[in-house]
Amino acid sequence: MKSSFIKKHIAMIALIIIFLFYCTSNLNAGTIGDINNDNTVDTTEAVYALQVSAGMSKTITSNENDHHSLDAADGSPKNALYVDQDGQVGIGTTFPSADLFVKANQNFNKELTGRATVGKDSSRVNGSGTEFMEELSIGDIVLLADQIVSITKIVDKEQLIISEPHLTGALDEKMYISGDIVSIQDATGQNKIIVDKKGNMGIGTETTKEKLVVNGNIEATGQLFAQLYSHYDNIHIDNEGLTERSLSLNRPGLLIISGHCYKVNYASGTSALSIQLFIDNLVCGGDYNAFSNGKCSHQVSATCIKRLDRGEHQLKVSCGGSGTPDGLNMQYVIINDK
Repeated sequence: MKSSFIKKHIAMIALIIIFLFYCTSNLNAGTIGDINNDNTVDTTEAVYALQVSAGMSKTITSNENDHHSLDAADGSPKNALYVDQDGQVGIGTTFPSADLFVKANQNFNKELTGRATVGKDSSRVNGSGTEFMEELSIGDIVLLADQIVSITKIVDKEQLIISEPHLTGALDEKMYISGDIVSIQDATGQNKIIVDKKGNMGIGTETTKEKLVVNGNIEATGQLFAQLYSHYDNIHIDNEGLTERSLSLNRPGLLIISGHCYKVNYASGTSALSIQLFIDNLVCGGDYNAFSNGKCSHQVSATCIKRLDRGEHQLKVSCGGSGTPDGLNMQYVIINDK
């Protein structure tokens, strides 16, 4: 009985040795290779091959002094890095449509400067030490106190409006925005090339407020084509001495504003007209004209040129003099306001 028991186990050991020899010499050497970089293809690789074929996940323990050229970790999200049968690489997608296809994730891992406060059921966010105008644009998606919202209006560096009322409110909370799609850094950790989620690129800078921001000199051959966007508005108000207009700029712009105030008829005596232009409640230009009687029509004009930052601005033209003016005109042009 002891003899048959020994023969049985010898046969099982022989089968295991044959199986392992087959796996290490055929399956792994051709397809798996030296998984743990110990210069041998043995049972470790055989077991790993079986686990892969069975759809199991296993972390291979490598030598202490090994430094892998390529490591991949299983977990969530699945197929974070994917290579199809044609050799096209997908990052964040299993359907790469180019040799290298990157699909960004909404991970909210980029912390914004300062802290924000918003009341329950309110859409107005007030910041403390924030830089909303520098770090955000209209349409950006942010995370504030566990609620995802989009930016609909940026008032100034410490005030903005979100797309919907905040359900719980937030007091002195951090705000987060999704990180960049591409970030190339030097050995010191300084960003050299950045592509953000809006497709804006920064070279030599971490600022990506425009489609291309370059910190440094540019050398180019050929022609450079550019188009300036402008907005023109003409306001004509009769029988009033004051007119105002609010502006909301999505990007910095050069404002050119002019105003004209007139009086049709002064029958007698010495009369006068005056005009003043205001930008954000600061005087930007004006004119004054005194004249004697016998004139049928008089006019004063003023012009101002000023560069404005992104955000909300107020334009105002004031016209006065001897009696109520008969008419007031205001025109303005903004270059690069889109």
